[in-house]
Amino acid sequence: MVATKSGFEFDGRFNIGEAISVWLEADLTRFTRHRSGAIAFITPQASEIWMSIWPCVTSWTEWNPFFFRHGWAPGSTDEEFLKGYIREAIGDPTVPFRIKKISPWQVNHVVAKGYRRGRVFLAGDAAHRHSPANGLGSNTSVQDSYNLAWKLALVLSGGADESLLDSYNDERQPIGRKVIDRAMKSHTEIEPWSEAAGLRPGLSKQDAKENIEQLFGASEIGEKRREALLAGVDLMNYQFNAHGVELGQRYRGGAIASSEPFPEYRRDPELYFQPDAVPGSHIPHVWLQHNGAAISTLDVCDYSRFTLIVGVGGGSWAEAAATIASELGVPLKTVRIGLRQDFDDVDGEWIKIREVSDHGCLLVRPDRFIAWRSHDLPSDPTTALRQAMLSVLGRGN
Repeated sequence: MVATKSGFEFDGRFNIGEAISVWLEADLTRFTRHRSGAIAFITPQASEIWMSIWPCVTSWTEWNPFFFRHGWAPGSTDEEFLKGYIREAIGDPTVPFRIKKISPWQVNHVVAKGYRRGRVFLAGDAAHRHSPANGLGSNTSVQDSYNLAWKLALVLSGGADESLLDSYNDERQPIGRKVIDRAMKSHTEIEPWSEAAGLRPGLSKQDAKENIEQLFGASEIGEKRREALLAGVDLMNYQFNAHGVELGQRYRGGAIASSEPFPEYRRDPELYFQPDAVPGSHIPHVWLQHNGAAISTLDVCDYSRFTLIVGVGGGSWAEAAATIASELGVPLKTVRIGLRQDFDDVDGEWIKIREVSDHGCLLVRPDRFIAWRSHDLPSDPTTALRQAMLSVLGRGN
């Protein structure tokens, strides 16, 4: 409503289908503890329900299943009616349960064409709406907010030019589009598995029994169906393990003070996350040791300020960072990562991935994306760092 009233336009389709979420309490420990996954797919055979997907809220007594009817068709949301779906999915009518909330919702496939109009910004579900396939809704929403929050803070405090806020749309809108497309594709990629499993509307209980017997029987048809079933499971790997979509996001634009090329993908870029330390990429995770404890490079970088990562020869960079932080009025912290440094790269993994020398540096934004790096120590590190910071903050002119 706010987006529409503010004049935002959307690409895609609204209300492709309908689903129902039911938040409930039910002790399913004896059915699920030995298969301790966070989510279960339950496919009743003789039912108008095509599939129910059960995310676990509290192990193993609280759940938030959502039900899809065949063809994503609408239907009753009456509590007594839904109790039948729940009993059918659990498979044991003696298991007690308590419904806490019923939430009907639409399956959408839309993204805002732009995330900013003047003083209004869209984030989360206001900007992109999609199937729950891949489970990227909350992730993407948090990432949007993380990207926008530090930029708003700097602009409002006078540390950055308002033009920095334009980079929010430039960086996040393409990600939103990629996520909704992946989620919808994953949703449709369930269908080959569903077809092989014989999930179709209008089955009688006898039909369902014969379907199961054929699927797991010794006939030639059963063997072919099982092959198709396993091929469908392999296809759904993109729904469950698309780490490249979830983590492998790359930015280009005003808040990245570099145009270094990204490395070529060695494997499927949707399925696999390939970390690197190129500006525009999220800082890669490496385990370090600090004050006798293990710490990730992700936690070395402070979400409330910029972080300058230096190595053994980083003394000049530390001096430059102190000068620039004072001069620009923007918090900038220097950390030393390397062998026998304050943050000890004991296994040498950071040295392998950083792609800069011991005299180089990486400038990391508050959202942990690398904004700029210097492969070595220039003749005037203060000027180099100043130019990079001014570029990121939109104060370069």
